[in-house]
Amino acid sequence: MKHVSETELIKLVADELEPERRRLIEQHLADCAQCRESWRRQQAVWEALGAWDEATEQRDLWQQIETRLGRPSGGTGQPRILRLSRAARLAAAVALGVGLGYGAGRMAAQQPPPTASVEEAASEALGLGVLAEDSPAGLFDALVGLTEAQGGES
Repeated sequence: MKHVSETELIKLVADELEPERRRLIEQHLADCAQCRESWRRQQAVWEALGAWDEATEQRDLWQQIETRLGRPSGGTGQPRILRLSRAARLAAAVALGVGLGYGAGRMAAQQPPPTASVEEAASEALGLGVLAEDSPAGLFDALVGLTEAQGGES
């Protein structure tokens, strides 16, 4: 049997394996020191997690954070923006959106319109303008010209 995967070792420790697979792995662990050591590590992790008993009380840490930052606490435990009414927050969001839209529109209006179509600009940027010939002879000439420009021989 090949080495046991970490996933199977975790399932073994958690007692989630089928009996036949469990028996095969336990036989392998009896013969393989490497897998046996991995199994012991997984067992230690499982036991540590089982012993972990974190208190799950709900605490508002906002006042402690403000105190450590040297700010006077607002007393409500919420950031100032969250203490605004829903209508005030909505109005602020709308004003921000309108302002950003207006600024973007002004910037777009200041840019000069493109002189060539997008296809022409892309073709020129990629160096494909020489392939504009429709005839097979024009295509051949263009390919020969490209090969010579790149240092090849015709």
